Amino acid sequence: MNTRLGYHFVTYDANVDQLAATGASWQIFNAINDMKAHVLLLADTCHAGNITGNTKWQTQAQADPNQFLRDANLHNVVVFASSSGADFSIEAPEWGHGAFSKALIDGLGGEAAYKKGVVKLSYLQDYVRETVRELTDNAQTPTIPKFSGNGEFFELVLAKK
Repeated sequence: MNTRLGYHFVTYDANVDQLAATGASWQIFNAINDMKAHVLLLADTCHAGNITGNTKWQTQAQADPNQFLRDANLHNVVVFASSSGADFSIEAPEWGHGAFSKALIDGLGGEAAYKKGVVKLSYLQDYVRETVRELTDNAQTPTIPKFSGNGEFFELVLAKK
């Protein structure tokens, strides 16, 4: 939820009247920036493309939180946002959650693997983007960075069942 207090994730127990005290603030990136590890933030909320709270992106339908991160020199963080700044995140009872979560779960379950048990971030980003658009008849467009060249941010090793 984007308010005058900035962007806050509305968690299951958040009170929108006391969002600063009960929601999860975007300011968590101040702590993440100090980490040495690579961080993948998965934001599955309506208007997730606006999670930076940066007014440069707030009015744009195709807000890009990853461009904000690059501008702020947060090179250890990649955001997979479930929707653009203008989109709602669509849910369906048969999925048990939203289209974005379904695509992530399926992708991490092996649908996006490039070899047995390993998912490259670039494969996952392509799979999630395409699957969400397919599931929602193009009504929802995830905001996910496009990785190019030989570099990979990191690979995800899948747990065995």
